[in-house]
Amino acid sequence: MKKWLFQEANNPSIVTKLVDLMILNFVFIISCLPIITIGASLTALYSVALKMADPKKDYFLLRDFIKSFKENFLQSTTAMGVLLLLVAIFAVFINLINLIDEPTLFITMPFLVIVALFGLVAMYLFTLIAYFENRLAGHLKNALIISFHQMAKSIVLYLIALMIIVIIPLFIWQGWFWWLLISFSLTAYLQSLILRKIFVNYTTKQN
Repeated sequence: MKKWLFQEANNPSIVTKLVDLMILNFVFIISCLPIITIGASLTALYSVALKMADPKKDYFLLRDFIKSFKENFLQSTTAMGVLLLLVAIFAVFINLINLIDEPTLFITMPFLVIVALFGLVAMYLFTLIAYFENRLAGHLKNALIISFHQMAKSIVLYLIALMIIVIIPLFIWQGWFWWLLISFSLTAYLQSLILRKIFVNYTTKQN
């Protein structure tokens, strides 16, 4: 028990990593309960997951989670607020489009493009906050740029989240217990295996 609380995990076995993912998933869910902390919790989740996905790095599960949560709370919460504001704007546009009897492609296509861009930016935003130091505007800009530069990987990242978070609980309801036990941390970990390689490339270019 003390290992994941206070000590680093050096080359953990598959069983150890699964246990760590379950613990990380539980901590993430608990930290999201105040609702306003969801942004900071997402950043902390990916901060730990990115370290778990890097075989060259050691990680202190709880300590790293709490540290990231505290250090990135303001920026992550602001980022979540911006995303929620955009969602509210999208909802207004949807209602306006529904008022039109036969909305044309000229009206709906720009809206669909904007929604797609929003999804790409949202997918990268909190992982960038977890991995890089930057202003929020810089993270938003980089999220948009990376999502286009890495379109194939972006699609894979999206499919991972779709499969684990949406499809499994909807169509494989017998696995709901395991889904609740590990779904969020497993999604973050599998995505981090790809994200780490993406981010390392950009870090190398900057150096």
